[in-house]
Amino acid sequence: LGLALDKPLVAVETLAALAYNLYDTEGLVCPIMDARRRQVYTGIYRFAGHRLETVSGQEAIGMDELLGKLEGLDGPVTFLGDGVPIFRRQIEETFCQPFSFAPPHLGRQRAGAVGALGMQYYKEGKIQTAAEHRPEYLRVSQAERERAERERRAQEGQG
Repeated sequence: LGLALDKPLVAVETLAALAYNLYDTEGLVCPIMDARRRQVYTGIYRFAGHRLETVSGQEAIGMDELLGKLEGLDGPVTFLGDGVPIFRRQIEETFCQPFSFAPPHLGRQRAGAVGALGMQYYKEGKIQTAAEHRPEYLRVSQAERERAERERRAQEGQG
């Protein structure tokens, strides 16, 4: 639609929008989405005034690595997202910093949070044209991994 109408767009990251569900929370906000294979899609955020700030950008990492990263940061951590039920026990048993879990109804994407964060980005001038926009994938798909592996094997067979 933006391309056809020549209108700018504002890209809102999924994890940042999920963190925005906890608007004005004290401390760190850590959305965790199940990425399978004992990994999570995550980022680390905090609110400064009424603005969401990124402490650590989006990535796909193991839960142990994420908890280690969080232990090096100051402040209590609030976890939310569909990864909470999967990793709750691990967090409770191994994480040594003050933490809490957001209520389950805030652990899903909410259109209002996406819109409000999009408005913040728009006011900050974080806009782009539809032609400039490229989706950001945190990990290549299984089909892409399998294709790359087949191509690698084919190349080795030729060499």
